[in-house]
Amino acid sequence: MPEGLLESGSRPAAGGRGPDSVHRRVGLAAAHGVAARLAQWPPLARLEARIRGASPRWALAFFLFPAVLLFPIKLVALWLMHLGQTALGVLLIVAAKLLGTAFVGRCSS
Repeated sequence: MPEGLLESGSRPAAGGRGPDSVHRRVGLAAAHGVAARLAQWPPLARLEARIRGASPRWALAFFLFPAVLLFPIKLVALWLMHLGQTALGVLLIVAAKLLGTAFVGRCSS
């Protein structure tokens, strides 16, 4: 790792097995499980089949779909934060991002 990127005296865990790596794997496994259950819903299953059969240009357009869907959710989260419900707003953004990431990951695998 290039010098200056780590604080003095700190070193990355060998083999990427530090606590951050464990949390990331657990979080991704949970998001994948949620995405797998959502993918069984018939409208999403049909959408996934269409994306898999689409041309590369249309498949790229479909990847913008989660970002477009997340925008109104982010506005609601900002509104909740404005009302003093900061934790709920942050939780809403994190949950929406996880689902969007799981959707894109599922469609690209």
